[in-house]
Amino acid sequence: MSEGDLFVAAWQGLGETVVFRHASCLRPRTVPRPKAGLLLSTPRDIMRRHPRLVAGILMTFAITIFFAARMTLFAIYWSDPAHRDQVLRGWMTPGYVARSWDIPRGELQQALGVLGHPGARQTLQQIADENGLPLAELIARIEGAIAAHRAAQ
Repeated sequence: MSEGDLFVAAWQGLGETVVFRHASCLRPRTVPRPKAGLLLSTPRDIMRRHPRLVAGILMTFAITIFFAARMTLFAIYWSDPAHRDQVLRGWMTPGYVARSWDIPRGELQQALGVLGHPGARQTLQQIADENGLPLAELIARIEGAIAAHRAAQ
């Protein structure tokens, strides 16, 4: 060896040890191979060492994708002009009517009075049947509330 070659490193076997040879040494020294840090590990090593962490990260990504897709679909649906100011039908819920006609839910619940259960997803037909009203009368109440809200704006 020349004096310029101070160190020669060679991997032994499967890489368990590193052999360093110095120009002044006659016999090699073996030093244990340093363990790779988290950033130098392969994905398989990380999954094997930290399964809960990986599962938590994957669940977080899945939940984020779910809510991002949901938000995107709602934004696309409600930005369509065909879904604004729709004719009131029996299949609609008070929440759908409030969103379609751009009226606060609280005002719509006041127009329904005690007829609807706040938070329950009842259709207008179910609310009318439950209270013994014709659907046309319930729709007339809602249309009156919508007209009053728009006149106030």
